Amino acid sequence: MNNDKPFIEFEEEVDFILTECKKEGVSIDRDTIELILDLDLKFLELKGIATPLEDE
Repeated sequence: MNNDKPFIEFEEEVDFILTECKKEGVSIDRDTIELILDLDLKFLELKGIATPLEDE
């Protein structure tokens, strides 16, 4: 895949955040992280910084 924008695997990012929160002693659930990431993506889309990939 030759693309000038980085691709971030959603589940990998959620797992990373859960792991890092646990290391820091922060209690957060998967649903909350997914909501925050969804809102973050919407914000980035509004700013023209991110474009969602279409499922093939």
